[in-house]
Amino acid sequence: MKLRDKPIYLSYEVWRALWLLAKSEGPAEEGRSVTADEIADQMLRQAIREQYPQLMTHQAEIDKLEKKLIESLKK
Repeated sequence: MKLRDKPIYLSYEVWRALWLLAKSEGPAEEGRSVTADEIADQMLRQAIREQYPQLMTHQAEIDKLEKKLIESLKK
């Protein structure tokens, strides 16, 4: 996951809820804590997949086309 340079706006209530959820997760596998941004990313990813599955399908198709283009440019 790439971290953005500038934070997006979250209300205090939403940020606080995400922070509490992150703290409840405990340390991640690498021994570091899960962040509120990671929790938000997981929740948004799930909501997008459930409500707009065609977006993820579209992105997968674009990824395949880009890989194909890259391979054709190598030759």
